[in-house]
Amino acid sequence: MAGKEATHHISASAAYTCFFAGQFIRQNGGEDVNYGTVWANYRFMLAVLAAFAILALLVFYVYHKGKLDANLNGTPRRPGKNQAQAMNPLI
Repeated sequence: MAGKEATHHISASAAYTCFFAGQFIRQNGGEDVNYGTVWANYRFMLAVLAAFAILALLVFYVYHKGKLDANLNGTPRRPGKNQAQAMNPLI
């Protein structure tokens, strides 16, 4: 296994493994197995994640507040039959 840290936040690693089959495995049709893998990691600070989550929730709230509270009285509007038909012509 080998790894390299490019920066404090970015790193890459690679691993190679060889499994040798024993006598029992070979007698039953098994064989040696080679396995290799490469992966990259990006580490970010928890504060960045928290700030992003708060921003996303704020945007979500503002968007849906405008959609649901069109009359701006703090209560969601409930479309009546005519409004529902205007929103969805299949009703």
